[in-house]
Amino acid sequence: MQNIVFDFGGVIFRWEPERIVQAVECDEQTRVHLLENIFRHPKWLDFDRGTLTVDEIVQHTAQRTALPAPLIAQVIELVPVLMTPFPETIDLLYQIKSTGRRVYALSNMPEPSMTYFETHYNFLDAFDGMVISSRVHMIKPEPQIYHYLLQTYCLHPQETLFIDDVEVNLQAAAATGIQTLKFVSPSQCKEELAKLGIL
Repeated sequence: MQNIVFDFGGVIFRWEPERIVQAVECDEQTRVHLLENIFRHPKWLDFDRGTLTVDEIVQHTAQRTALPAPLIAQVIELVPVLMTPFPETIDLLYQIKSTGRRVYALSNMPEPSMTYFETHYNFLDAFDGMVISSRVHMIKPEPQIYHYLLQTYCLHPQETLFIDDVEVNLQAAAATGIQTLKFVSPSQCKEELAKLGIL
């Protein structure tokens, strides 16, 4: 396996929406509304896809709920700040690189979060290529984004392993012939990679 592809949220970076809404000053009922109407609403997928700006998702959310726009904006601003990296996964990334394999990223990620990561984390330079949903206007688990990854970087699916924490994303990758590994924790992922002879 020559190409190892990482998801970002839940694999490289913590993705804990509950933790994000807990970080704002409001009552518990409001936090539940924020969680349901931002992160669990279909509009978030449009934000991931890059077809909605921050201002637009704030406006849409405020219009369909009783939530104040400044509070919604605050939650969205906190997203990349609280999506801190898993140090153990970063170590894993460099261990894989040291074997001579190529590493890529395939992630559903809104543009503001991606821009924040690029300005705050040097380890992103370790990636040989990245496919980010908001920049290609496609999202997992749509088949097109996996084909885009393979075609853009001239990857053979049989020689490519995709690591993600979401089963439906792995199933879509497998349908294109890409090999898959479900991420549960950095230690579990390292153990699975060792079994595959990658480490």
